[in-house]
Amino acid sequence: MIDLYVLDTTDERVVASLKWGLDVLCLSDPHNVLKMTQFIFNTYNKVYRRKYGDDAVMGFDELLEMGFEDGDFHGQKACRRYGLCWGKALVGSLRICDYDPDVIYPMEEVYGIKLKDVFAEHGLDDRYFYFHYGRYAIDADALALAGISRLALARVYKGFTEVSFLDNCSNSSVVVSEIDVEMMGYLRLMGYNCISIGEPKHYRGSMKTPMLMIYDAKP
Repeated sequence: MIDLYVLDTTDERVVASLKWGLDVLCLSDPHNVLKMTQFIFNTYNKVYRRKYGDDAVMGFDELLEMGFEDGDFHGQKACRRYGLCWGKALVGSLRICDYDPDVIYPMEEVYGIKLKDVFAEHGLDDRYFYFHYGRYAIDADALALAGISRLALARVYKGFTEVSFLDNCSNSSVVVSEIDVEMMGYLRLMGYNCISIGEPKHYRGSMKTPMLMIYDAKP
């Protein structure tokens, strides 16, 4: 059985319409944001169960205790939450926040890095705009229910990612994330300039690496 999270899309901004009857919405309604958090939790757990077995599955309260909040990200208020929707059903999620140089990010503590130093090492200065990217989840089972084949999934991933980035990033943007190792590989296949800036570690349910991406928006 597939759990579908149905949103009230009345007042949500439609960012773009993709092929396959999918829309990308920027979510702001608190009820929709909570459903997005529950969707991410459910989708991540399905992946963890398939990869690692039932022992890897976490409870919702446990996930919230680990910092998986549905509110603002560690004091950052400039966050946009994007939902990939099939009709009113949520089938994908992504969140992009403005980088705050006054915030110490979990990835800095977990991986023993300082983002300001990383930026300086790569010659990145105040000419760039900086973002933190996360909460990326796609429910392949729900997409299959929508009639989207496994062969089309890569194009869905790329379309959703590109639309969300374009809504935020110019061609002088830097995106950081603590990201699943496999997902970083997918981003590279999509053509994104992704650089690992630390050693991978098992973090929040899977093997993740701190990533720096220099983003060039396409005209």
